[in-house]
Amino acid sequence: MTDTDVSRYHIFDVDKTILQGSTVKTVLLEGFRRRIIPWSIAVYVPVFFILFSLYEIRHEHFDRVFQPLRGISQGALRRMAEEILERDFRRRLFPEMVDKIRTLQAAGAEVIIASSSFRFILDPLAALLGVERVICSEIEMVDGITTGRIKGIPAFQRGKERRVREYFEGRGIGLEECTFYTDSHRDMSLLRSVGRPVAVNPDRRLAGVARREGWPVIRPQYNRQGGKT
Repeated sequence: MTDTDVSRYHIFDVDKTILQGSTVKTVLLEGFRRRIIPWSIAVYVPVFFILFSLYEIRHEHFDRVFQPLRGISQGALRRMAEEILERDFRRRLFPEMVDKIRTLQAAGAEVIIASSSFRFILDPLAALLGVERVICSEIEMVDGITTGRIKGIPAFQRGKERRVREYFEGRGIGLEECTFYTDSHRDMSLLRSVGRPVAVNPDRRLAGVARREGWPVIRPQYNRQGGKT
């Protein structure tokens, strides 16, 4: 058992941490193909990711980018996400990380997902992994139809830290009792808040910080032959 495994609470990012690639980009491309998601959003997404790379993302950025998603059925989004899970996400899972999650759960630890991705995308994956709590960005729904607005605080950058902190502090648990696994330096505020930070397939900036701080680094690989988990 490693030092990180002694935590009772384990928080996992998703993209490049539990599975290879971007869940949002994959779903957007499939939504375009199915004509569920309008192509007009493609005008905004590249700008959004540039802003995401360079600056702190604010709530109004989300509303501006995802406004073209208004008027879409929640059921259609959920069915698409479930089909993408079976066809695509399963084969892109990192077996080492799936095994770690299941080992922790078997030992009685609490595992949660904290991702900037959206709930309709993550819920099927969480169900597959047996993870009950998902902290993520939320698309507002009214009567089962998207409004094009973001509900609450997006789980991006400091927003993710705030959402996770509120969840645990509401239960009387300090973040120093938690382990957090992520690939991205954009999660630095949460990494520095938890008791045990872990870098998973870290980007260059996070790799440098992990090296200086002596944080554990995991570099899992996914099954390129398409085996299922």
